[in-house]
Amino acid sequence: MGSRRSARAAGRGLKHSARAGLALIALATLALAVYALRWHTVGDTAAETDFYSGYVLGARALQHGHLDFGRYGVFGPVYEVLLALAGFAVRDLFTAARLLSVLALGATLFAWWAIARRRIDATAALALVALLAVDPTIMRYGYSATTDATALAFFSLSAWALFAAPARGRLLLAGALAGLATLTRYNLATLLPAGALWLALDDTRTGRERVRAAGEFLGGGVLVLLPWTLASLAAGHVPGSTLLRDRGYYGAADPAAVLENRYRDIEAGIGTQPAASPGRALAALLAALPRGILVHLKSDVTELLGLPSALLAALGLIAALLRRQLRVLLPFVPLFAFTFMPLAPVYYAVRYSMVLLPLYLMPAAWLVTTLAHAPMPRPARLPLAWTLLLLVLVPTAWWSAGLHAEWRARLPLETRIAGEAIRAQVRPGERMIARKAHAAYYARLEPVPFPLVANLETLAGFCRARQASLLYYSGIEAEARPAFAYLLDTSVTVPGLTLLHAGASPPRVVYRIGPGFGATPAWWADEATRQRVAARVNTLLRPGPEARALYLLLAESGLQRGRPAEALRDAEAAARLGPAQADARVLEAEALHQLGHRDAAIETLQVALSMAPDDAAARFGLGLLLRESGRLLEAADAWQPLRGQTNDPRVLNALAELDAALKQVAAPRRRPRRKRRARML
Repeated sequence: MGSRRSARAAGRGLKHSARAGLALIALATLALAVYALRWHTVGDTAAETDFYSGYVLGARALQHGHLDFGRYGVFGPVYEVLLALAGFAVRDLFTAARLLSVLALGATLFAWWAIARRRIDATAALALVALLAVDPTIMRYGYSATTDATALAFFSLSAWALFAAPARGRLLLAGALAGLATLTRYNLATLLPAGALWLALDDTRTGRERVRAAGEFLGGGVLVLLPWTLASLAAGHVPGSTLLRDRGYYGAADPAAVLENRYRDIEAGIGTQPAASPGRALAALLAALPRGILVHLKSDVTELLGLPSALLAALGLIAALLRRQLRVLLPFVPLFAFTFMPLAPVYYAVRYSMVLLPLYLMPAAWLVTTLAHAPMPRPARLPLAWTLLLLVLVPTAWWSAGLHAEWRARLPLETRIAGEAIRAQVRPGERMIARKAHAAYYARLEPVPFPLVANLETLAGFCRARQASLLYYSGIEAEARPAFAYLLDTSVTVPGLTLLHAGASPPRVVYRIGPGFGATPAWWADEATRQRVAARVNTLLRPGPEARALYLLLAESGLQRGRPAEALRDAEAAARLGPAQADARVLEAEALHQLGHRDAAIETLQVALSMAPDDAAARFGLGLLLRESGRLLEAADAWQPLRGQTNDPRVLNALAELDAALKQVAAPRRRPRRKRRARML
């Protein structure tokens, strides 16, 4: 009777775990959708750059019935096809892309929940979903406009069909899904040999059944891949050939630097690939494999999993080895190995390794359910398992929240503001040049990449060649194309450019390109003017306390050049930054004085002295203004602390002049009194 009650209790526990797992999947997907639509309103300047400059163009072409096989040398057509289809229902393709990623992430969570439930049990499935739902990487790309979540979804659904789907037709479906994963990300083609190998080694089947199962799985993949491959070859393009040929980029330690260098040859074609034989490229990748394995494993622990999840997974693997229960995890070994190895020789990117995350976490999920059902005293079983899981979930969730806040703070919101601001001022079909294509997307213009050139003349020639009529420049361009940072300073003019939009926080400008663009500005010959422009640009790019010194220099320069209005603006900006100091207020008061606002200048210096009573410059300036206003006694009070404390000749002379003026004022008052007294006597 006791064993039956225990079995019934265990069954109820697994049923509750299954329901909790499904509820968690629904909650995570809903939360992701809310975050995507409410807070992720602009794509980042890293992975999502490809959306604005690539996937949008491909999806729009497909919507108009144009298929260019040459576009798909690095990635397959599936993502752009799905984006184009979603675009018919959701007009804004960025919104469509975010929703596509959210749905893909929900499908991924369900697939691995079903796999863990089938291969282990519902408790392990719940633990696996919880670990995935707090991971920062998988959730970030679950709302991003990239191919990552879609590729992961097809990979996961293929694994679900391979390991957990109902028996009839599942292997053909698994192969077809593996084919779709490949046509989303070409490197996921390794899913086909990995699945075939597991089926060929599966000891639950006879030899003939293994061959038939592997053949059915591969057949599903061929049904998807063969038509595309033949059509692409007929058009003169080998699918995925760029991945092998471009060893210089994918094998580089700093691929971003390689990409920037290619912008030097942008007029000949963006990212022109170096000629290299596939055999030589493959040999180079194999040579980089041993070191790459160590680098990727270390980076996966620190960047993908996080230390708590990595430790739990390692404990699970060790426990399975000691208890001789590795058989539960063995089906996932070929999948992990065939997916990991192609990534190892190339540069590390956490979003590429994201596909491995559920496989890494499977031992951790197994350990949780093992502890939950271990033969221990009943009160200790479940609390021990869930306590261990919570010790991982809480710090991982905290880490994830911090990273999401950091990623959100770096979103280029200014690109959307600028694009929408000029939308009414542009014509359909116009082209905008920028380092990133975000602003062009929101202005509904065609993007043109900003070449890596050194001067206005070359830039203007490129713009004419590409028929670009608008130029966008912001902090992004200033970092990548610093030679043109002066474009951010709207107080100077550049021949041929008409300002359409400007903003200071963050700094950005949009110019219309007209006749005369490319000529050297007249002010360029003046070294002092160039320095002032550089200082103003630096204050825009570094708006924090470090810009304070630059604002002070600009204010001093404005006063020396007889431009008090500019000096006042810069002094006020300096006063708003950093600690409460009197130096900015002194410059502000001098500017107000030159503008004729003496009373306001006096008040400003009084504020400065309230901040720093010992500031000699503020005290001396206040005394001068008070003396000029005829308020000699107040001036004397202001200057009293300076007496005996300074050897500055200017201050000493001013004190002497004030003393003389005070004597002249006092002398006429005393004489009449002496005369009256004499007459009275």
